[in-house]
Amino acid sequence: MLNSYHKGMFYELLSILILSIRGHRILKWRCKTPVGEIDIISKKGKHIFINEVKYRKNIEDAYHFINPKYQNRLEKTYYWWLYNNSKFESLEPQFKYIFWHKMFRMKYI
Repeated sequence: MLNSYHKGMFYELLSILILSIRGHRILKWRCKTPVGEIDIISKKGKHIFINEVKYRKNIEDAYHFINPKYQNRLEKTYYWWLYNNSKFESLEPQFKYIFWHKMFRMKYI
């Protein structure tokens, strides 16, 4: 049985696989900064994707993570990362959530 940490890693890696299949180039996994953490940063076309991965038994529980406070922290983390990776500043940021629930069901919003 996987603990929460290992389950999170598993679903992040599964998300990386699916994003790669969908044509994303993975730039950073588990991006830690002084202001927060981003699970996956990827690039596709003229967009940079800030992907947050969440697993919950019930999909409705996952939606509780999308709130102004969480979004604000995510944006601050992204802009800190961008300041240190300025070659990506011309790309349009897209904040995405990858929700996993039940038997490998995924919702990408």
